[in-house]
Amino acid sequence: MSKRGWLLAGLIIVAGATSAVMAALGVKQWWVLAIGAVVGAVAVFFSEYPKEFLKRGAQRREETGFALTRGAVSGKVLDLDDPIRLGVHKAAKGVPPYIRRDVYDEVVSHLRPGGFVVLVGDSTAGKSRTAYEAVRATLPKHHLMAPERRDLVDAAVDDLARRPKCVLWLDDLEKFVGTGGLTVAGVDRLRHGTIIATLRREELNQLTGGDDHRLSDEARRVLDQAHQVQLDRHFTPAELERAEEYRSDAQIGDALRNSGEYGLAEYLAAGPTLLAHWTNAKAPNAHPRGAALVTAAIDCRRAGFHAPLPKALLDEVHDHYLGNRVRPESLNEAWKWATEPPRGTTTALLEQGGDHVQVFDYLVDHVQSMHAPGDHVPSDIVLAAIRHADASTAYAIGQTAYDNGRYALAKSAFEHALRLDEAEQGPEHLDTVRSRHYLAMVLRAQGDLTTAATEYRAVLNIYTRTLGPEHPDTLSSRNNLANVLYDQGDLTAAATEYRAVLNIRTRTLGPEHPHTLTSRNNLALVLRAQGDLTAAATEHRAVHDIRTRTLGPEHPHTLTSRNNLANVLYDQGDLTAAATEHRAVHDIRTRTLGPEHPHTLRSRDNLALVLRAQGDLTTAATEHRAVLNIRTRTLGPEHPHTLTSRNNLAEVEKRLRGQ
Repeated sequence: MSKRGWLLAGLIIVAGATSAVMAALGVKQWWVLAIGAVVGAVAVFFSEYPKEFLKRGAQRREETGFALTRGAVSGKVLDLDDPIRLGVHKAAKGVPPYIRRDVYDEVVSHLRPGGFVVLVGDSTAGKSRTAYEAVRATLPKHHLMAPERRDLVDAAVDDLARRPKCVLWLDDLEKFVGTGGLTVAGVDRLRHGTIIATLRREELNQLTGGDDHRLSDEARRVLDQAHQVQLDRHFTPAELERAEEYRSDAQIGDALRNSGEYGLAEYLAAGPTLLAHWTNAKAPNAHPRGAALVTAAIDCRRAGFHAPLPKALLDEVHDHYLGNRVRPESLNEAWKWATEPPRGTTTALLEQGGDHVQVFDYLVDHVQSMHAPGDHVPSDIVLAAIRHADASTAYAIGQTAYDNGRYALAKSAFEHALRLDEAEQGPEHLDTVRSRHYLAMVLRAQGDLTTAATEYRAVLNIYTRTLGPEHPDTLSSRNNLANVLYDQGDLTAAATEYRAVLNIRTRTLGPEHPHTLTSRNNLALVLRAQGDLTAAATEHRAVHDIRTRTLGPEHPHTLTSRNNLANVLYDQGDLTAAATEHRAVHDIRTRTLGPEHPHTLRSRDNLALVLRAQGDLTTAATEHRAVLNIRTRTLGPEHPHTLTSRNNLAEVEKRLRGQ
């Protein structure tokens, strides 16, 4: 029998015994006996339950402490004298002298209670080293903890929350934010301490770009709390002048003589050397299988697998990158090559725990910079990565796939995350509900509006009950349910929900917060659908102006507003202005998202509608046919967007036949 069962049995026994004693004393009224039984049982319960509760709490703390001893760097800052343990890249001869960067003072100024600093820059720009030196100089007596995995962040926050002087260190922040990692609540719990993190610029774009339908709301809310410090990989003249003071150091002197087009820190970390090492290994008589393991690791990382990569996953998928090589080296030889550093520097694949590896982020940066938008990781590789992922990692893979418009892959990832969360956490745990929320988003994107609405309602009910009606997650679910109502044509219900969410967000977040602007944009969509074009144009123009000022002219949110304003201009008959706007948005989306991204196709379809209205039926037919072919291949023949393209093409062809 379980502990809970034994406790219940004990309560029944005590209740019966209490009644018997009172009866023996001459008490005969049934209601007095009943009260006595309940009082006796409750007395035992409240004498035993706290013991059980405290015992479970102590056990959880013991398990947490054990996990942190194995999966986190922890100790007083003054005693952590090896920066490599905290993510600083190893140079050929150990750690060279630190050359103070221009942003050093800015970083130091934010290392105070409640400070949250994120150093943003390219790989090997010197982010981790600058953070390390600033913390060492400013907070030497603080206790620092650097968890190695996302699932240890909560445990680290719990530990640090009990310490009066503390530092949470998160190298490569993208691995730690969001579901199962650092949340806004976690940041709030460390208001007495300091959080310092590093983030590659490419990953920052991944976390913060996209429409509000993107899945990184929690990550964006975390980043909203942080002060970002930009660090360029190229040294400024002042920094180079300071570097000259260390020219006598062999490593610094060599870097000053040979870095050339590379940044000084980049050269010291041997990024270019390792890149050449990996590139040259692809030759037939070199180490093609080892190079394939590294390429597979890079693509898994690009797909959103930020956690340490299982070797079993790379064993499974690396043949895809091997090609038709004649007699490549054995798998054991390949692993040896990939995990041994050339010239004593950083390895391409750093072993972690024996059966996992982490790929050198400099190589990931290089590959990401070489791939055009829309040049995605092969689907088979993504599916294999999902099979090897835990719930948190599957969520990250699903987020990446969704952002790239790969909805079938996103659905597979979120279904996998949901299965794991339900099994491990239960149906109403926040991680489980959040996975269900994101699965509903994919269902909507795939056109399954009925199921999406059912899921959103269920999620909204749980969030309202457990988090409250004004919690950001609750409002996000309410907004997304309204999106489905809008898609289903229930404009009155959608408008009611949008207005309610807009009012709460305006009051709690302010009129220019991105979420408030999203609600205002959505309400304007309903106004347009209801035929109130003047009000819709006014709202879209206002939101567009604020987004342009606060986010920039090419931010995805800004482009969404510009697209929506162009649609209203089209409805109002201003075809010239509508065509100009749609063409501009289409060109930017093609360049930044790729030609087959759903948002790019939407712009192309909208432009074709304007061309049709202007009488250019031949060009309009060409554009509608191209969009139809892509949507049929990527979304399926019965997706609502595909059917829209088919109807648009049929209308143009009908008019062409009538000419």
